[in-house]
Amino acid sequence: MCVACEPAASPGLCPGCAARVGACPRSRFPLSRDDYTFRSLFRVAYEVWRARWGTLAWVALSFFGVVYAPALLLQRVLSAPDDPRDFVGMAPRTLLYFGATQLFTFALDTAATLVMSGYVLDLLERKPGNLATRLSRLRALPAQLGALALIYLGVAGLLGVGYVVFQLSGGADALPRSALITTGFALCAVPVAAYVSLGLVFVPFELAHAPRSSSLAALRASWDLVDGKRASVAAVLTLNTLLTLLGVPTCLIGVLFTFPLGMLCTGALYLALKQRTVQI
Repeated sequence: MCVACEPAASPGLCPGCAARVGACPRSRFPLSRDDYTFRSLFRVAYEVWRARWGTLAWVALSFFGVVYAPALLLQRVLSAPDDPRDFVGMAPRTLLYFGATQLFTFALDTAATLVMSGYVLDLLERKPGNLATRLSRLRALPAQLGALALIYLGVAGLLGVGYVVFQLSGGADALPRSALITTGFALCAVPVAAYVSLGLVFVPFELAHAPRSSSLAALRASWDLVDGKRASVAAVLTLNTLLTLLGVPTCLIGVLFTFPLGMLCTGALYLALKQRTVQI
């Protein structure tokens, strides 16, 4: 490889190097799925966070503001109850408005996650960009919503199987035996659900990285990335979650700093999994 085609210098190959090793795009990200560790992922994420911690804190504040401020405002306007038991006494129209508010908040959360994921990936890959570039990830919002719909359909199917098990074991007339059998089924289903969920965890990052992908393509790409790496991916994601939660005791102000760092660690893991070692 010539100097111009070193990984840190250019995301592509010059014609001479391309002719020797094939037209394979180069990435600016320094880790691959064969050599990453949590320490190396954290180091890369921390270097980016240290250089942009102020901007990232504002981005995190904007993220939470976009997602939760409209929901809190609409909840006060609609006088929605805080206690779920009070929903029984709500007027049908108010209940309908409250449901629409929850769907609206869910859509905002999905859109903000796409933009945040794309911003994090751009920082990690050292790609230039502006607000218009960041917001262009919203073109993947229908695909992300479609992927989530498929995931929730699978969850609903699993709950439906649990209900069938409960009824076949005698239902309410055979308590507590039917409850014990259904609980046993749930305990067996939890590892399966965790295995499947772990394989789909990178769908937002995949759609942020390739906004023109379809829902099924993003689901398949995430599954392929995690394949063979589930144990390490689960460990890294668990540590990232704990890292984010470190900001909670400081009246949630610390989350503005720990949340972006956790996102950077997850984005670094995604990019590392995408880099496969090529034997020449």
